[in-house]
Amino acid sequence: HEARKGQEPKKVRPYNLEYRALIDGDLTTKAMDFMTRHAKARKPFFLYLAHNAPHFPLMAPRELIAKHKGRYMAGWDKLREERYRRQLKMGIVDPKWPLSPRAADTPAWDSLPLAERQRYDHMMAVYAAMIEAIDRSVGTLVNLAAGGIERNAVRFGHPSGTLRVGAEASLVNGEWTVNKAIMS
Repeated sequence: HEARKGQEPKKVRPYNLEYRALIDGDLTTKAMDFMTRHAKARKPFFLYLAHNAPHFPLMAPRELIAKHKGRYMAGWDKLREERYRRQLKMGIVDPKWPLSPRAADTPAWDSLPLAERQRYDHMMAVYAAMIEAIDRSVGTLVNLAAGGIERNAVRFGHPSGTLRVGAEASLVNGEWTVNKAIMS
C-alpha cells in the first residue's frame, strides 16, 4: 500500500498465495521434463532453475508447515544451545569455539508473551518448510541427473541474499503488511 503525495493509498491486488507456495514443485516438474528430454536425445544442456520459495514473503506447502508447527516453541535460546551441542558432538564445531551470545536486539525467548512465541514458532515453521521443499526439489533433480545424465554439474545458490523482516511483516486475511524491511 503506497500513496503518492496528495492521493489516497492504492490497495495492492493480492495474488494467489497458495499457488505461490506450490509453484516450485511445478518448476521442478518442468525442469525434470527438460532434463529427461535432453538425456534421451543425448544432448548437452544448461538448466537454470530459480526457486521462488526463498523470496519474501516466504511460503511453503501447508502440509510441510503443519509438520514443523510447534517444533520451535522451545525457543531460540534452547534450540541454539541444542544445535551447538549437536555440532560439537558431530565434530562440525571445534570445542575451542564457544557459542556466541544471543544478539543484543533479540529478546530472551522466555520474556516474550505466549502470542508472540506462537507467532515466531509459525514463522520458523514456514522457514523450515520452505527449506525442506527446496531440499526435496534439488534432491529430485540431483537424483535424476545422477541416474543417467552423463557429464553433468549441479550448482545450487540463491542470488538475492536474505531479507530480514521478522516481526516487521505479517499476513493478515491473505494480505501482507510490511511495516519495515531491513536488508541484512
